[in-house]
Amino acid sequence: MRIHSFTLSLFHSFTLSLFHSFTLSLFHSFTSSFVLKSAPLSPGPSAFSLGNRSNSPSLRLPALLTSVNEAHSKELMHAIQKIRVLIADDSPTALRSICDYLEFAGTFEIVGTASDGQNAVQLATLYKPDLLLLDLSMPRVTGLEAAEQIRLSNPDIRIIIFSELQGLSLGEECLRHGAHSFVPKSVMPEGLLMEIQRLFSPGGRAAVKGDS
Repeated sequence: MRIHSFTLSLFHSFTLSLFHSFTLSLFHSFTSSFVLKSAPLSPGPSAFSLGNRSNSPSLRLPALLTSVNEAHSKELMHAIQKIRVLIADDSPTALRSICDYLEFAGTFEIVGTASDGQNAVQLATLYKPDLLLLDLSMPRVTGLEAAEQIRLSNPDIRIIIFSELQGLSLGEECLRHGAHSFVPKSVMPEGLLMEIQRLFSPGGRAAVKGDS
């Protein structure tokens, strides 16, 4: 009888111990899983994150090419000397449009604008631009009169007169008053940019100096 009681007690202790071990193991697994899921992500980038892109040679190459291209573009911009331009037009809309044309082209520096011929003459003397763009019909002093005065005081300035009017005789009249070219507004901006390119090409520069 005692042996039977001892056996039952031993079996009971063994069962409780086994159950206790299983419970602890299960609890440990559960808490470990919970900690891993709820733990914050490491601030450092993983091997697959965007922060680690520079570790791959194939991903590092486009960035390198981009930096080289940007440096080359900056060198080209410094190498190209911008043409300094003064623009005169009594129409604010037309004046703004011409400024937009030249700014978009990117090879021009607008040093000033004027709303009449007299102001254009004063600013040309003050700023001495490389190029002067004059509207033909302006108050106080017309584009023809302004071109004539500026050509006498600043012969190195290239002068282009533009107008809504057009015709061969009008172009010849502008040349007689000291302008280097005449451009109808109907062909702008392409016609204007072509004339500027012609005047500032090596052959065009020589012709301007020969005229002066």
